[in-house]
Amino acid sequence: RCIDGKLQHFKRGAFKLAIDFNLPIVPVTIDGSFKVMPRTTYLIKPGHIHLTIHKPIDINADNIDAVMEESYKVIESALPDCDKN
Repeated sequence: RCIDGKLQHFKRGAFKLAIDFNLPIVPVTIDGSFKVMPRTTYLIKPGHIHLTIHKPIDINADNIDAVMEESYKVIESALPDCDKN
């Protein structure tokens, strides 16, 4: 969870696991969760959360950075402009 509610860059761990187990990455966009439960509180506010499950991305063990970038762009594409970096 981030401080400002904006999409941050990904860490490599999940991508390395996908390579190790030869599994595709399934990007998921969660939009609205920061407004419902900001990081600064444990109180849940009324609101809507939109979940978008994207098509799987096959892993390329030779270029993990390219797969990470593609995943980022796919997830970002489902966010409204105000939630993007």
